[in-house]
Amino acid sequence: MHEFNDVYKYTKELTVLYVEDDKYEREEGLIVFETLFNKIDVAVDGEDGLNRYMEHKEESGNYYDLVIADINMPKKNGMEMIRDITQINHLQFIIVVSAYDDSLNLIEMLEHGVSGFLLKPMELKKLLKIFYKVGESIANKKLQEKFMIQQSQLAQLGEMLNMIAHQWRQPLNAISASAINLSLKNSMNMLEDNDIEEISQLIQDKTQLLSETINDFMEFNKPEDNKEILLSEIFNKVYMMIIPQLISRDISIDVEIDGEIKIFHNSKYLEHTLLNLIVNARDVFEDSDIENKLIKIYITQDEKSVVLNVEDNGGGIPKDIIEKIFNPYFTTKEQGKGTGIGLYMSKKMIESVNNSKLEVEVKDSNTIFKLKFNKSFS
Repeated sequence: MHEFNDVYKYTKELTVLYVEDDKYEREEGLIVFETLFNKIDVAVDGEDGLNRYMEHKEESGNYYDLVIADINMPKKNGMEMIRDITQINHLQFIIVVSAYDDSLNLIEMLEHGVSGFLLKPMELKKLLKIFYKVGESIANKKLQEKFMIQQSQLAQLGEMLNMIAHQWRQPLNAISASAINLSLKNSMNMLEDNDIEEISQLIQDKTQLLSETINDFMEFNKPEDNKEILLSEIFNKVYMMIIPQLISRDISIDVEIDGEIKIFHNSKYLEHTLLNLIVNARDVFEDSDIENKLIKIYITQDEKSVVLNVEDNGGGIPKDIIEKIFNPYFTTKEQGKGTGIGLYMSKKMIESVNNSKLEVEVKDSNTIFKLKFNKSFS
């Protein structure tokens, strides 16, 4: 039998939604669950449960770690609620508490990824066993996500170092050429007073440019809080880093961003996501015979939302893989050239704030990534 402390080490930090229509059983369950979990919200039926599930996501930016639900409930029964929740988040951990054993429901619940089952009345031994198993699985999932975040950060750091090297090449070449010119003139006794002054000023200017480049990249990696931000400012920071590489690859970039449009989000999440999307578009054109390589950045909007579109004419994403591109470790790049976590992390970052969305569509052989933001701030 699992001891309470063995279970509690996995459950003490978890956020939980408990959905139970029977008042007596709900109160009985809460006596146990409030001891086990860090935060537990309560819903009285399936409809209320789904609403609270979405409210928690909008308020915190995260889904509940665990949903505990009855099956036989009014308005929307537990099975209907589970279907809806797993359509929203197919990785959601769910434990079903039921007063009866319906084999047909059991099969459907397994198909929807239900993590465990408890029969009423709940027995302590079985309860601790289930919560130990599920708590351990949630802990392993969080550890894997932490590892993926580290991988993503390292991959983008490598991309940034590549960009720094690219941006440093021109000023370093100018400094080197100036030093050689100064040495040659001196060896031929052709050095004049204004030569030293001009070359000295050029070296100072180029050194300042190198310093500013480092400052820009250091600023890019500083953490930020969620706040109201100008989309044009976010794009300009990313543009200054990536444009030299696009020019060297004969890739045009067409930008239409209203300088006054503001959204509520995390500026660093947006910068990293936008950079990742443009870098992916850049890579699509590698070894491509497309003559007019083009990346378009533009905004569309309606009454409720603002959409930042990143579109490329690289041929589009095949239908058989488009549903997989946001999955962790999925990549179409050659081995060693892609981690398969960039789009996964981008989607996770964008959708963690203010109920924003990152989606993709293919239109006329063009790939369009859509960053959708609510106009209402929360």
